[in-house]
Amino acid sequence: MLDSMALTNARLNTVEETLQRLRICRATVYRLINSGDLRTVTIGRRRLGAC
Repeated sequence: MLDSMALTNARLNTVEETLQRLRICRATVYRLINSGDLRTVTIGRRRLGAC
């Protein structure tokens, strides 16, 4: 899990970019988001996460 300092310096990625970078399926990305292991921010209708 990322701490707040790491999150401020991290690049925000879309869900699609995240699954490609981590080489995991879409369901796993959403499972990580729902469990709190992958932190996200919502900007408009877009959900962006740091990885």
